[in-house]
Amino acid sequence: MARNKMTTCRFCGAEIAASARTCPHCGGKNKKPVYMKWWFWVLIVLVVFSVIPRGGRKTDKPDAGKTETVTAAPTAKPTAKPTAEPTPTAQPIPDREEIKGFDEASNQVVEIGGVRFQLPGYLERADDGSNGSLNYAYNDGENALVLNLYAEDFTAEQFAGKREEIQDSIIKSTENAKLVDGSDMTIGSMTARIFRATFGENEDMLAKILLIYNPDSGKAVKLMAIEGLNAPKTFSSDINKIYLSADKSVPEASASVPAPAESTPAASEEPSGVTPEFKKTMDDYEAFFNEYAEFMKRYYHSDDVMSMLNDYLSMMTRYSEAMDGLDAIDESKLSAADAAYYTEVMLRINAKILEAANAMQ
Repeated sequence: MARNKMTTCRFCGAEIAASARTCPHCGGKNKKPVYMKWWFWVLIVLVVFSVIPRGGRKTDKPDAGKTETVTAAPTAKPTAKPTAEPTPTAQPIPDREEIKGFDEASNQVVEIGGVRFQLPGYLERADDGSNGSLNYAYNDGENALVLNLYAEDFTAEQFAGKREEIQDSIIKSTENAKLVDGSDMTIGSMTARIFRATFGENEDMLAKILLIYNPDSGKAVKLMAIEGLNAPKTFSSDINKIYLSADKSVPEASASVPAPAESTPAASEEPSGVTPEFKKTMDDYEAFFNEYAEFMKRYYHSDDVMSMLNDYLSMMTRYSEAMDGLDAIDESKLSAADAAYYTEVMLRINAKILEAANAMQ
């Protein structure tokens, strides 16, 4: 009989089963902290991936003969020339049952950077990033998908010569990220690159990223899809169809992205069905990060070291309290409305932190 996986109680140090939620020796709760769950890593990666690294300056022009596209279905190929620090590679991705909801008759259409995509109807529009990025999400309690779209100005030379460098820069700037595969192609007459990478504490998250360039708009668009590898089902088929649905669109002067069918409730409104205690915990958590984002900007521009040190110590105390609040959440008792509100709050926090990071550049 296989031996149960064991771990150490983080309160008394006794050896206990890894699956035990309470230590039989001291009674301490040993469930995995909320901030170590897969969706915490989604938050971190959304911050990292919300911009497109240049991979070099415009002056580093590639040779004219290096610009190429491959008009074929994505196939794995070497993604970079050997260097002193090669891009880490991941293990093969296991096959799982597919969630399929991509249907041209019921899909929603989203447009960004002069590129139009079709998205399955089950994806819900979340709060947009302050940098113009778009966010969509789905969560049924067992399976979750997060979609992030972002557009940035690029020249054709920059994009043609830097696709693999952009890819490698994203991989190396994300903790514990490993490349799975990547390939160049042409989608809707636009040059593109698709690659996949695992990341997270146990490499249990998968990001599939499309980089595509529309020369008519002068925009490079990044579309990133994130799902958990330990979930019972995968969205792989729908993600591929989303990417291959990319088509050029004519940018409009007003706004290139259609407004959501239903307006997102304001933060002050009471979301329907959300547990009051859970809402208060998440609201407190968001309030802390709003203040922390402002602190980041003040710290960057301040020369008053002692004053900033006092503020920092106060922030760390509040951070500890905020994380204790998350640790106390029993995820097994969260409703669908709670999970949806959690996603909404985290996306707002992500946008706030990204705004602060941009202000410090």
